[in-house]
Amino acid sequence: TLRTKYDNEVLNSGKSRLLLTAAVAAGKTTIESAYEIYKIAQHLDFINLMSYDLFSDYNSVTQHNSPLYKSLAPNEAYNIDFAVKMWLNGGTPKHKLIVGMATYGRSFTLRSLADTGFGAPTTGQGTAGTYTREKGFQSYYE
Repeated sequence: TLRTKYDNEVLNSGKSRLLLTAAVAAGKTTIESAYEIYKIAQHLDFINLMSYDLFSDYNSVTQHNSPLYKSLAPNEAYNIDFAVKMWLNGGTPKHKLIVGMATYGRSFTLRSLADTGFGAPTTGQGTAGTYTREKGFQSYYE
């Protein structure tokens, strides 16, 4: 295995042990189709859960891009809590799972200026940020 190769390199080189890590998806469909959780978890030093951009302008309503728990989404699987439980229930030890969180926000163009709340209908991405210069994307300092 790759883990064995990494460990053998330490024995032969006298250098520090190399970490073997992975950045993995938080979406249920991807987790189920792309990973054999138990098999990879036993070989990795830690697993970085990419739990951001679960929602964006493609959903056509305003939402958190990285909701901690189920909110407006019709699918209960699009939240950090659900993803963490999938990885833990699949065999990942708690001490190996690292939750990646967004330190930015997604912006939207509202369909109606009268409807500005959570779940308001949108027509696309918001105006580009002053610093990010990317439509629909705002850094924490913008």
